[in-house]
Amino acid sequence: MLSAIGNTYGYGKSVEDLVGVFSIEKNIKLGSSAECFGNSETTSDPLHPSDRFTAMDDTQAPSLADLSLMPISAENNPNYNQINITAHIIDDQSGMKGAQVWFRSPSGRQSAEVQLTPISRIYGTFKDGVYAADLVLSHDNEQGLWQIDNITLVDNEGNQRILYLEDLDRIDLTSSFPLN
Repeated sequence: MLSAIGNTYGYGKSVEDLVGVFSIEKNIKLGSSAECFGNSETTSDPLHPSDRFTAMDDTQAPSLADLSLMPISAENNPNYNQINITAHIIDDQSGMKGAQVWFRSPSGRQSAEVQLTPISRIYGTFKDGVYAADLVLSHDNEQGLWQIDNITLVDNEGNQRILYLEDLDRIDLTSSFPLN
């Protein structure tokens, strides 16, 4: 019965009771290029938006997903202690620019720092990567349990996050190493 009427298009809402047989036709176009979408005048590909779409502003600082502090055997280096620092850092927009890890001695009178930069990335990408660097301390440094004082993470837009010892403990990440 409706087929005699032809294609009918409409929007809106009806409060009438509708009785009868109804049918809805829906066309879904699947494809991977502009040829599959829209009219022939349009050359943009909906899967790769044009300039009219702007990227979201990067307002979030990088996040620390994992952290490892691994003392390296003193047998290989009798004059100093070496600690390997490995960090998994994620930044969803502009990517990680750098990180700085500050350590403090048991008494708090000595400190040391190590930097993680794009050059120190050993795996992944600048948006989701694993970075490694070595902290080298002499045997003259205070012995005992050294702890992280803070970690500063900065992305390429300048967004910064500072994580303190309490923050690392709360997310259950390694925050200390013994110096013997």
